[in-house]
Amino acid sequence: MLRLLLASLFAFTLALSGPAAGVTIGDTLPELEFPTQHDEMRPFPGQAHWILFTGEKKTAELAQMALQDLTSEQMEALNLVYLMDISPMPSLITRMFMLPKMRELDYTVLLARESGLTDFMPREAGQITVIRLEEGRVASINFLSEATQLRELLGLPDHP
Repeated sequence: MLRLLLASLFAFTLALSGPAAGVTIGDTLPELEFPTQHDEMRPFPGQAHWILFTGEKKTAELAQMALQDLTSEQMEALNLVYLMDISPMPSLITRMFMLPKMRELDYTVLLARESGLTDFMPREAGQITVIRLEEGRVASINFLSEATQLRELLGLPDHP
């Protein structure tokens, strides 16, 4: 509960500072916790080397296409953390439709369920955000519009 409060205060502070583009090269990401689609709390960014972020239905669908053959173990081997902002989605739709479908995925997705928790993430409309971390700092930020671009950036083979 305390971490959620701190995350909310962090998001509120960012909101007060005006329209932000999010973290930039050289920044560190805030240490937070998010629930997975299985309601297990996980650290963010933890020991991640790659952060995948989606905040729209279209980008979530692109990410799912790119990751459809990956398991949680493979994502861990890549040090890949997937964070999805689902806060705009009505809670009834989330509970009845989205979460049951997401629980069928073979990989883990961290879910930001409350508005403002991902305001620090850089984003562009219609694009998946991919952040590469080196020693805990943002080394690169990419905005991708195709599943094949994501697979290529992560060094994954083409789909069979």
